[in-house]
Amino acid sequence: MAISLPSALEQGSDPGVIVEATYFVIRVLRNGLRGYEKAEVSPEGSDEAFRLATRALDEIGTMEGSDVSTLTEERLVEYIERLEQLSSQKFEASVGGYDAERATQLLDSLRERKPA
Repeated sequence: MAISLPSALEQGSDPGVIVEATYFVIRVLRNGLRGYEKAEVSPEGSDEAFRLATRALDEIGTMEGSDVSTLTEERLVEYIERLEQLSSQKFEASVGGYDAERATQLLDSLRERKPA
């Protein structure tokens, strides 16, 4: 079965909050790979990210028909990889994209300059 991302992470929230929430979801899923039995979102982030991450984990559980703590290692890795892609896309959207060629030019320019 193909991975479907939780709608909580794909709908209209601020890209920065989605990146933060996605981080916490990925952290919970990685803890599942480490054998943690509880799938709980850390409250250390913003309240909005906490709520979004909790909703996303609930949605994953509903889509899978079981708590995320019972997913197979293979399934956890699939979710983690897909969520990392989403996080990268949202990060790029929040900073206005990334131009690799321009970044290389700027670094080359900085390397050429001599300290005053």
